[in-house]
Amino acid sequence: MSLPGQTGTNFKQPDKWDCYKFECLSDFLGEYAKSVRQPTGYLEAFAGSNQSVCAGINCPREACHILKGKDSFFNQIVLLAQSETALAALRKPLLPARADVLSGSLINEETLQKVLDSFPRSEAVFILLEPPGFHHLRFSSLKKLALRGIDKDGRKPDMLLVLPLEMSLIRNLGRLDCQDSISRFFGHDKWIDIRQDWYTKRINTEEARKRLLRLYLAGFKDMGYKHVVHKEPANAGSPARYQLAVVSDRINFKNILDTIWDKERFLSCELF
Repeated sequence: MSLPGQTGTNFKQPDKWDCYKFECLSDFLGEYAKSVRQPTGYLEAFAGSNQSVCAGINCPREACHILKGKDSFFNQIVLLAQSETALAALRKPLLPARADVLSGSLINEETLQKVLDSFPRSEAVFILLEPPGFHHLRFSSLKKLALRGIDKDGRKPDMLLVLPLEMSLIRNLGRLDCQDSISRFFGHDKWIDIRQDWYTKRINTEEARKRLLRLYLAGFKDMGYKHVVHKEPANAGSPARYQLAVVSDRINFKNILDTIWDKERFLSCELF
């Protein structure tokens, strides 16, 4: 399905969990801006990768749209499209007026440096990472963003990660052709021990998921982040379709995550 003016661009039909997530992300940005209280830049590292449209009311659901009405919170807005399909989805007037759209992959050194150069060192930087799958995200890229994006006060960028740690990772855990991409996702191959325990039934799937998540978040603690907060959303299906993590040197966002993602929500299309 395409929106008017979006000829040739395909969109997926969202389910209610995607729409809940959209509303939660929008609320989080407002609370984030209140908490940080300083000039801030915004980077969405997988812009255009999760484009959706509601068939009933032509309501675009895409992560960068959470800025609508909130773009004044940020001094710089950078949307990075990491594929041609994502770039095609990022067309005005759907975008915030002040958004700069870049194309390329964070794996590419030139693209990474261009992204880092978009933000002055005097600013805090907020990075939203919602990869369309685990194989699109490398921990080495996150480490470069964090350690090379340190501001004048010695603080690393804040990151909100929407992690595909449930179905996509678990489903592919045993595939030999996915082993390298899983290792790139974690930044090492320590996950193989968890897979072995799961295969031999020493642990069940739920315990494997929890251990994989702890292992992934440990990488941010090793990087020196002061606050590494995890949240399993209450309104993301059962089992949860995604996991949340916020890493920051500035603020512990646990209470904000709990308040927003535990809130009971009803979509307008559910009320009729």
